Amino acid sequence: MINVDEKIENADWPKRRPDFDAFGTVVESEVTKAKASAPWWERELAFNPYHVQSGEHGGEFTSAEGLGALGDIEEQFEYEKELQRRREDSERIKKWEEAQRAEVAATLAAGGAPSGYKRLPEAEAGVPVLVGRGIDAKKIPARYIDGIREAVGTVPADHLIDLASIKIVTDRRMTDRAGAASGLYIQKEREVWLNRKYFDYALVHEIGHHVHLNLMTEEGRKEWDAISLNGKTAKVSKYAQTKKQTLGREHFAEFYDNYARARRPKPSPLLALTGKTPGESEPNRQRLQQLYDLEPQSYRFMERVFDPTSGLLRKPA
Repeated sequence: MINVDEKIENADWPKRRPDFDAFGTVVESEVTKAKASAPWWERELAFNPYHVQSGEHGGEFTSAEGLGALGDIEEQFEYEKELQRRREDSERIKKWEEAQRAEVAATLAAGGAPSGYKRLPEAEAGVPVLVGRGIDAKKIPARYIDGIREAVGTVPADHLIDLASIKIVTDRRMTDRAGAASGLYIQKEREVWLNRKYFDYALVHEIGHHVHLNLMTEEGRKEWDAISLNGKTAKVSKYAQTKKQTLGREHFAEFYDNYARARRPKPSPLLALTGKTPGESEPNRQRLQQLYDLEPQSYRFMERVFDPTSGLLRKPA
């Protein structure tokens, strides 16, 4: 029985014999380095796998070797057929997912919510906020709602492009999807999930993932990866040094969170007495200096992330 999965995983399969050109000369392949002194019957077998060696049945099409070669061809045919089937399945799934996303986007644009969720309009500041099953939206404290709005307000509007929604889910739902976590960015759906126990605590961090993985150009991601070395250069927090991260994603999100909050901190209640709006709050220059001293390269890169003219983020379609 042919193990198609095993064949697909082996990129070099199925080259078992040397290659020969039209004149019978051995051509060395990447898989097999054949000797130039290969006997003529091996070269003949390469030309026509149904032929056999010289001898009583030389040139006939009925030997065990001929049948073996035929079996190789049948294996290769089945392997290619399976590959094609998987490509078609993948394409169908991709189209279905795109249709689902388009349907959800249309529902949200019309002011509605997808099945199993309710809108929380009082928490929205440019991005739809949804409350999942098992959570009573009426019992969410006002300070949490304000916290979500203020967290979203710490980042530029162009960093929210293509962010489909912010979902507040139960601790159990979050654990089922990602283990114990305060927040989660789901790249394929372009959603941020927040554990209802934390609400705004992880929001800016998760928006950082959205900026890094969805909005940033390929060149920008490579540049950050060279700075971060998958978190090995991180000093901004212990979590930024998380092992087995790729593209330095946790390092980026942690530095993004700290930089965004220092650049546009939560306004003091005394701010209202000055007549200023929250958007006019002064940056925390002391914290910004601390971030620069910790990681100068990361700081300079993050300055460019927040500069709309830097070209690090792709333009909206």
